[in-house]
Amino acid sequence: MMIDVIRFSLSMLMLCIGSYLDFKYREISDFLWIIFGGIGLILNGYEFIINSFNLYNFAISFVFILIIGFLIYYLQILGEADIIAFITLSILNPNFFSFDIFNFYFSPLFFSLSLFSNSILISGTSVIFNSIKNFLKYLSNRSLFKDVDYSFYQKLVLFFTSTKKDFSEIKGPPFDYPMEFLDEGKRNLMIRTRLQDDDESKKIFKDLKLNGLKTIWVSSTLPFIIYITIGYFITFLIGDLMFLILFNIF
Repeated sequence: MMIDVIRFSLSMLMLCIGSYLDFKYREISDFLWIIFGGIGLILNGYEFIINSFNLYNFAISFVFILIIGFLIYYLQILGEADIIAFITLSILNPNFFSFDIFNFYFSPLFFSLSLFSNSILISGTSVIFNSIKNFLKYLSNRSLFKDVDYSFYQKLVLFFTSTKKDFSEIKGPPFDYPMEFLDEGKRNLMIRTRLQDDDESKKIFKDLKLNGLKTIWVSSTLPFIIYITIGYFITFLIGDLMFLILFNIF
């Protein structure tokens, strides 16, 4: 039990440092993951020697997050640091344990699955907050979409996922990415932002500004490590949030 508390404490320390760096700079040095991942491997080796290491559970959890990480990286859904954070946490937490405080605790199938699903669910709150912010903007001036000629579906995507900003408010990559671009002088919607290409995003911002646009729609990157931190804590506090919700519904 003591080694599990050590693993949890190390993981929270790593995530708190990562959350601060992600929020302030949207960039995290790989040394953070290397240091804590290395400590995790040492702890795993120690538990293996004393015969308390569940290699089967660790293998399933680790392989799962590797596959998910590869897909996320290929689809450019999350940043590289977010993927490495998941991998490092699966190394630091090979054997799942919980605080078991509440009587509605729902035991996860395996650690990395619950961590991933909890983090994604928590990050979904950003869509709610973003839509509330846009709705309040609409109520204040009712000019949210007056300067664009997009379909209802495209406007819906922007409403839930993006923010309309004046160029003076745009920080640029890695904080803000354009949701619009110019094609033969006409504004078009970029449904999928290219998070890996900062130079291209800067060029798009420059082109839009040179063409006299005052405000454009942008996608502001989330400090996703913060959501992973919350998701990690929830995993130990109440278990798998998604399965808990589904279990209570059905």
